[in-house]
Amino acid sequence: MNLVVNNSALLLARWDTVELIDAAGAMASLDQGCLWITMDGDIRDIVLGAGQSWTVERNGRTLLHAGAPSTLRITEPAVDRVQRPGLTRALTAVTGWVARTLRRTNVPDY
Repeated sequence: MNLVVNNSALLLARWDTVELIDAAGAMASLDQGCLWITMDGDIRDIVLGAGQSWTVERNGRTLLHAGAPSTLRITEPAVDRVQRPGLTRALTAVTGWVARTLRRTNVPDY
């Protein structure tokens, strides 16, 4: 495989394949060419043409296969609370503690 990265774009020759591992939320955008996408355990075949994009729906192995010379951009997912359950639990615990503390604090009435 002859993979060229040019200005954050992947230039794929016909029949080149890119493998993504645990890339849920990553977006594949195709500037030109044709791309066939398949995910482990999924019976669907996704085919992108120039100007189309697709977001990886779950973790696991995802294959992106060029059916023609293609220019591909892969954008990493934004980190959000859904992907960081530990952070969500910590924020919930802190928020609850602050609320309980404020209820117990005597505030002078002037």
